[in-house]
Formats: sequence, C-alpha cells, structure tokens
Amino acid sequence: MFPNMTRRVLPTLATTGLLLASTLPAFGASIVNGGFELQSDGSTSSVVGQVDVKTTLQGWTVGGILNSTQPHPFVFVVDGNADSSGFGSENSSTTTIKVWGPGNGVANGFTGSPDGGNFLGVDGDYAAAPVYQTVTGLTAGDSYTVSFNWAGSQFTDQTGATTQWWQVSFGSGASQDTAHTAVDSKGFTGWMSAALTFTADSASDVLTFQAKALPYTAGAPAGLPPFTLLDGVTLTDNTTTTPPPSSTPEPGTIVMALTGLAGVIGYGRSRANRR
Repeated sequence: MFPNMTRRVLPTLATTGLLLASTLPAFGASIVNGGFELQSDGSTSSVVGQVDVKTTLQGWTVGGILNSTQPHPFVFVVDGNADSSGFGSENSSTTTIKVWGPGNGVANGFTGSPDGGNFLGVDGDYAAAPVYQTVTGLTAGDSYTVSFNWAGSQFTDQTGATTQWWQVSFGSGASQDTAHTAVDSKGFTGWMSAALTFTADSASDVLTFQAKALPYTAGAPAGLPPFTLLDGVTLTDNTTTTPPPSSTPEPGTIVMALTGLAGVIGYGRSRANRR
C-alpha cells in the first residue's frame, strides 16, 4: 500500500534484526539435569531410590555393572535424609538403605548437598557402574571445565575406613581423578568442589563419572561399602567464556538502532497520513 515506506523500512528492519540477533547470548554445550532433580520424562521431580528401579533420571545413563551379579547397579538418587529415612533399592522393598550420619546417631556431619534437593550416590565397590551422558553443541579443540560438588560417605550395613574419589572422563581424552580422600569408618568427608579441564575432540563427547574406592575387590564386595556422592555438574567453555570486547554491540548501539527504526516507521506513517 505504501511502496515508498516499504522500501525504506524493510532494509532497516533487516539491519536491525541482524544487529539484535548478534546481541543474543550464544547457547553452547551444557549439562542436562546436572542437579539430578528430574526424572526421565523431565516433567516431575526425581524421587529417592535406586536408579532404573525406584526412580529414573533425565539426561543420564547408568552403564553396565563392573563387578557383581546384581540385576542393577548400585546407583541411587538420594537427599539430605539419607541418614534418617534413607532410600529404597531392589533389595529393600520394605526397608530402606541409609548412610551413617546424625539421623542414626553418628555425629559425622552428614548433610545434604550445598546445591539443595536431590543428588547422586554411587557404590564405588560393589555393583559399581559408570554414569554418563552425551554432551552436544561442543566446539572441537575448545577447552572445557567440568565442575561439580562431591563427598564420600558409607552405607550403614558395614563399618571400616575407605578411600574414595570420582574418576571423570570427557570424550576420548585421558580420564582425571578428584582427590583420593580418606573416609573414616561411619564417616562423611563433607562436601568438596572439583573442577577438571578437558579438551573437546568433536561436536559431541561423552561425559562419564565413575565412583572409585579402596579397598576394592573385583568380583565380590570388599565388605566396606563406600558410597560416593555427586551434585551440581556444570560445563564451562573456557575458550569462549570471555568474548572480545568488539564481538557484542554496546547497549547504546542497540538503543540507537531501535530509535532509528522507530523514526523511520514514524516518518512513513506521517507521510501516509498527509495523503
């Protein structure tokens, strides 16, 4: 209807659209359900208990059992009540598993994750299994840091000192360990933070967590059930975290562009109203 206005406005709209698009944050790789709060359908909060038996997890896959004939690995979603109300397993349909803590009379300082809510617990010795997910949206060659909170604890059915840690791998690069941390009999290490840096080797890599412990008996329980906890898994692209100053227009530039667009539209309307 207004050919002259259309010829003026459309190029400005296109230019402004490109400018605004360049100011939007770039969404790269990220961890799905790094807080272990969602079931596999993604619509409901996870419940405590053995994964793939009592509950499910969005984003994560539990691998095969490494050293046991149990039907399912000893991988659990737990919470800050793990020492009091505990959590269920395929071997405890009417009772629950617990960890040592104030909830059962042991003043070892056991507490829920600093992230709040639920977290993951994996037996590092018996019915052990890796937990992993495929991370997409990576840039091959970029440096990525995997950050998380973790702690060492112990089931209440046995006693004895252990050493616990997480072994983490990302893509085809070499795996890395957290600190190998001593856990007293009936003990709890307190929550610790870890940050491990890897280099992506493709657009998608597999991130794997494997609970490790000593003593370890391949093929049978050592009798000292180490239970290693994990929460708050995040991924940071170190290569693109701080873009060059010129890569994103200043807010004033955006305002100027929007003001110019509004002026062009207003001018077109004014001319149209005079006809």
